[in-house]
Amino acid sequence: MSNSFEILSKFLERFGDEVEGRSLEEPSADMKLKLKRFANGSLPESERNELITVLQANPQWVSLLAQEAKALRDQA
Repeated sequence: MSNSFEILSKFLERFGDEVEGRSLEEPSADMKLKLKRFANGSLPESERNELITVLQANPQWVSLLAQEAKALRDQA
């Protein structure tokens, strides 16, 4: 059993920086509203940098932002 931990430890030492997991959690209703406001240009500048940081941590949400932008384009 200790051999398994040694193998895992060596793996993480070698590839630890490259191994990364992403959860597929849905953004909150508040976050969805912020994405929508960002897409249509009504999100205050003070909240934009925070949103960008959140998107960097959750890149899977960028597609939701793209959907909001496409919806606006389709409405025009």
